Amino acid sequence: MNSTAKNLSERLYALRAGISVLVEENEKLKKLKEPLLNDFEFGYSKPDFDHPTFHSSVDKELNPLNIQIQQLISKKESLQSRIHNTKKELASLKRPSNASRIYFLLMCLSIIIIFTISSIIAYNNSSFIHLIPPTIVLVGMFLIHLPISYHYDGISPGILWIGLPIVSILSSLGLSIYICVLMGGFDFILLCTILLIISRFTLGTLWVWDYTPKAHKNYKNKLKQLNGLILSLEKELESIPERLEKLNEKAKPYQQIYNKEHSAYSKILYEKKEEHERELERLKIEHNNIVADKYSCALTTYKDTIKSIKTSSNNLFKTLKETTNDLLDFRDWENIDPIIYYLETGRADNVKEALQLLDTAKQNNMIIETMTNATKQISVTLEYGIKGLSDKISSMSYNLRKLNGSIIDITDNISLQNQSHNKMLEEMVSEQRLNNALQKKANCTSVELMKETNDLLFRMKHNLY
Repeated sequence: MNSTAKNLSERLYALRAGISVLVEENEKLKKLKEPLLNDFEFGYSKPDFDHPTFHSSVDKELNPLNIQIQQLISKKESLQSRIHNTKKELASLKRPSNASRIYFLLMCLSIIIIFTISSIIAYNNSSFIHLIPPTIVLVGMFLIHLPISYHYDGISPGILWIGLPIVSILSSLGLSIYICVLMGGFDFILLCTILLIISRFTLGTLWVWDYTPKAHKNYKNKLKQLNGLILSLEKELESIPERLEKLNEKAKPYQQIYNKEHSAYSKILYEKKEEHERELERLKIEHNNIVADKYSCALTTYKDTIKSIKTSSNNLFKTLKETTNDLLDFRDWENIDPIIYYLETGRADNVKEALQLLDTAKQNNMIIETMTNATKQISVTLEYGIKGLSDKISSMSYNLRKLNGSIIDITDNISLQNQSHNKMLEEMVSEQRLNNALQKKANCTSVELMKETNDLLFRMKHNLY
């Protein structure tokens, strides 16, 4: 490679470094995010309300009276509830049935049947005098069962459970034998029938008598108990209003003092609450102002950063075009890699020849292979370094600063914002920045670099950031 080709190659490397810086600035812009108000929200401590405790000067006198009043009111409600429930229980109480009377009626029926049989026999014998013994026996049995059926408690249980069955059985037995004699013969079936009827209803009546009086007695006791309870509860309830009136009258002067002191306390409490609300509002406003200031500051910084990058990138692009206009047209910047490759491999001695070779490669569909080889070669070259490349980059940096002298040479009336832009531009065209960008983007093809560069130019033109 002759000296001319080497010089051209080094200048193209310097141009590639400038393009790499533009790509890095485009990446910075893409990473920038517009700040949101919620990003600056933070928790702040809110003071608790110091609730003052109320104490009255008459608490010692009034509190016991209020407790008694509340106890009486509770007792009144309890008594009313108990009276209601007791009356409800009384209404649901059922009187036991008089089953013994049913047995008595059946006994009477059996006596009538036996008497009818006796009457028929006496009629057939034309001797009604024979009705006298059965009549006496039946009336006696009737009179014996009558008090039992109506629960005469004075009758001895021994007489009932021992005497009455014996009397009934013997009477019915005697009556049956008497009827059989009248009939002129002994009738065993008639004897058993009459005996069974009399005995059955006698024993049934005894059982009912033992059960029914107890049920009636329990019913009467329960009835008496409930009525007595209702009367005692109502009597106790009647005394409560008077006792309440006395307690209220006794508590009235203390209650007036209490109400007066509580009114003063309520006023103080209201003022404290208002003061607390004002403090909370002040803290809220202060918090909102801090958040708004932080957000505004961050938003301003964000916008200034975008503007500085756009301005500096735009100036750098214009300067690169002016400094390399004699070397390579802007439309051919994406072909820097193959041009450098042709110059370094000796296939071309100048840029024009390199472009002709590139056109030939495109016609032969070898442009992709050529571009890949060129990028690999540039990557290897940059890794080992090029003698004299540092000088070219330094020269490029100098020329960039020189061409932008009207911006970098800050005057007395220049704004602080322009000072920030110029400072960023100085950093972008510094020798160290160009070297770093060139090394960092060594593996990127010139087509990829120009794609990012054109994206940056398009966004800046249409203000898409």
